[in-house]
Amino acid sequence: MTIALLLLLGQDLEITQEKLDALHKEVRPLVEKATGRQFKAHPTVVIAKPDDVTEVLTEELVPQIKLQFPGMTEDKHRDMASGMARQFSLMLLGKYAASGNRIFVVAGNFKKLSDLLKKPLINSPGYLRTAFMHELVHALDEQEHKAMSRVGEIKTAEELIVWNAVIEGHAQHVTRAILVGEKKEELFNDFEAQTVAGAPGMSEGEKHMAEMQTMYLRLAYVDGRKFFDAVAASGRKTYVDDVFSKPPSGKDVILHPERYYDPKAAPAARDCKPLFDSIAADREDWTGQRLKMGELEVRASFGSFVDKKEVDAIIPRLVGASAMTLTPKDAPGTKMWAAVVMQMDGAEPAKTLLGMFDKMARAQDEKMKEGAVRIVKAEYSELKNKAGVANLLARKRMQVQGQEVPLANVLAAIGEYLVQFVVSNEEITDEDLAKQLERIHEFLKGK
Repeated sequence: MTIALLLLLGQDLEITQEKLDALHKEVRPLVEKATGRQFKAHPTVVIAKPDDVTEVLTEELVPQIKLQFPGMTEDKHRDMASGMARQFSLMLLGKYAASGNRIFVVAGNFKKLSDLLKKPLINSPGYLRTAFMHELVHALDEQEHKAMSRVGEIKTAEELIVWNAVIEGHAQHVTRAILVGEKKEELFNDFEAQTVAGAPGMSEGEKHMAEMQTMYLRLAYVDGRKFFDAVAASGRKTYVDDVFSKPPSGKDVILHPERYYDPKAAPAARDCKPLFDSIAADREDWTGQRLKMGELEVRASFGSFVDKKEVDAIIPRLVGASAMTLTPKDAPGTKMWAAVVMQMDGAEPAKTLLGMFDKMARAQDEKMKEGAVRIVKAEYSELKNKAGVANLLARKRMQVQGQEVPLANVLAAIGEYLVQFVVSNEEITDEDLAKQLERIHEFLKGK
């Protein structure tokens, strides 16, 4: 750790309204200079408690939940949004709210998060300044681009994920530029790492679950920032206006910024909507979420269970992927059905990917024997089916926070496609699983 960071650690963090007002006065010109824009109306700065932020977050999250789970009632949407908001409010250091043009500073969370992650630097004036700078960029982006209030106009889950990467990525991009100019890059790097950090001492299962849960958070704060760094390096002075007026077409463009100004013709993945519609029709009292997938999700699914070199080698062969999850309308999240179709650029890479998922499943059995999320039993077989599709069926018993959860996972390579069908926390027979596999085979073969 550098001497500069050690000096920061030596300062006590006391957050008062007077200090926040002084910080606002000091940081605002830096953000204006870095962006080339001036504030027309200064945001109000408020010392807040988690409950204050929960209320604001709930209102922001409701339209996002509606977008992801359109089949649920208004009350269920609000309940889910409120639950998520409460969780977020316990971790956030700051929050910009477009309603009222306010910046909330959650004073108590600096010490709590510092203790939880065992990182004293979080509870320091440097961290407060960095978090405030980030939120101030959001305020300016709302003024110039309606960055926050436009969320309610978004039509698909994919667009929502990309837009979050745009707004958080730009705030990180500007914050980093300022701190690098002040020779405080190490502070920024620590701040960025904290946004996607898991609690220390987690088991392998908990780590993997946390990585999957923070996958889109990482895309927003880390990959989104790298995207803006890259398009800025293109030399176009209008890059910020360009991105806010015409967002990237998908998550893969965030991961490959060179495609933004020079889009390459890519083979289109098969539209699996008819398949997903037919599966969902069997569960009328369940609600679904459909998602376009790609490199981000496939990489994250392997976690640390498969060698990164193997993952790096197979990713370029991925044409595209799509998924659907179903969960009960009256008890969302308690049970799940999921169907995933990954299209490769040939039959051989599909078989290779199948072998990698098999390797991952068995590695999880060994590495997830302990912890709050663990595998207590695993059985492997081949699922007999009328279509004669070679496959791998894994039936497992999971322990999640003390509750036993059955899991059935079918994987099969069908031509250039790798397909997966998962049933979680619901007992299902081999016969019923076979019907789903046969349905998927019939669709992909066009019969």
